[in-house]
Amino acid sequence: MKIVEQIKKMIREHGPRDDAEFLDYLAKILAFQGFKDAGQVVKWGFDNLSRLPIATEETFKQEPDKQGSDAHGMVFRTSGTTQKRRGIRRVRDYDLYRTSAREGFRLYCLHHPMPETFISLVPSASARPDSSLSHMATIVAGMFRQQAFFREKQAEIDHQGFQALLRDTFESVFIFATQADLNAVITKIQNSERSFKLPYGSRVMFTGGPKGAGNIVGPKELISMVSSLFGVHDTIQEFGMTELFSQSYDIGDNRFRTVPWLRTLVVSPVDMKVVKPGEQGLLMHIDLANVLSKPVILSHDIAIATSDGFIPVKRAPDSPSRGCSQDAGA
Repeated sequence: MKIVEQIKKMIREHGPRDDAEFLDYLAKILAFQGFKDAGQVVKWGFDNLSRLPIATEETFKQEPDKQGSDAHGMVFRTSGTTQKRRGIRRVRDYDLYRTSAREGFRLYCLHHPMPETFISLVPSASARPDSSLSHMATIVAGMFRQQAFFREKQAEIDHQGFQALLRDTFESVFIFATQADLNAVITKIQNSERSFKLPYGSRVMFTGGPKGAGNIVGPKELISMVSSLFGVHDTIQEFGMTELFSQSYDIGDNRFRTVPWLRTLVVSPVDMKVVKPGEQGLLMHIDLANVLSKPVILSHDIAIATSDGFIPVKRAPDSPSRGCSQDAGA
């Protein structure tokens, strides 16, 4: 489809360049999807979000939770909630997801010096074929010279193998984990009274945040622990949803900024208006990579607006907990 190839090309070129071009792409996507007022989107701007076709997390739970792929092809499933039904994200063009994941990761994570070895505490796509995070881990692993996965069993981390690699490596590493699993390996290292001095250029990225559940430390404390136990001072947080094809990354002080083809806005739950910097609201995601899905999604995540992004806070009251950190290995 022409519109899909246009979006891929735009992502590879790290566009759109500004809000006007972003809204123009959104209008084209909504027109492709049959939205009758698509021609008004550029005129509306971001001041009339309530007029857009808004999906919610529940939208993705309305189809039967079939096992494996179906007539539509591959599916990603949310990690699970307190409800019995998992959300389903149909993947009608895997190359679209791969393009968005790779280019976003390249923008925010592959700064100089480039680490040599990718270490994942997230299961690979072969171990967890319906997990978008596992597919992301497998996709970005291919951007490194060497790869190692240490959580291929459903609920078990290979602590011995992980620590052995850290002990013996002479090359810089990139550690990719959920917040809960990073906490688990750090706790194991602390209990054994060990620490590591990883080579210069090593960095750590974790995801999970307020969507996770369980007794895990907060991001700031976790970053401090990474520094003291690994000797790594370059730590990145990632924020994403199975329902989206694009991610946000932290730019310091727990402030997140989206990739250029995603707009994550903090909005009032009353009128869907964008709140002022410093105010709280719900996160609304507008993902141009969702050209074959729902491009506008209102989540249950509460955040504080900043001048250039958002600070995640928590789930809205009475909303089911969710996220990759719920599915932690021991």
